[in-house]
Amino acid sequence: MSDSEFEWNFFEKSSLECAMDESQRVEVLSFWMEHIPFCASVADGYSYIAFRLSDGAVVLGTEPEYEESAKVISNSMENFFELFVSAIRSHADGMMARFLGNL
Repeated sequence: MSDSEFEWNFFEKSSLECAMDESQRVEVLSFWMEHIPFCASVADGYSYIAFRLSDGAVVLGTEPEYEESAKVISNSMENFFELFVSAIRSHADGMMARFLGNL
């Protein structure tokens, strides 16, 4: 493992470091208890893709407010992979393209 790799909970740790009070810490912890990040990017600033446990949706969040910026990009993992492959093949515009660095 190199020093340049993301820890699996990098975004949660980063948000906890920036939390101003206990209320914000609780909000951050609650969000990450419900989201499992599985992709990270620095192509257009720090961003992540995560699986949301409550409904199986896939969300994409960006800095500086990782939790507040989370937007649903797919309603299922199956649909997400179709979207991901399509973005790679076509260099389409949008959130996925920015995540992949296809600006």
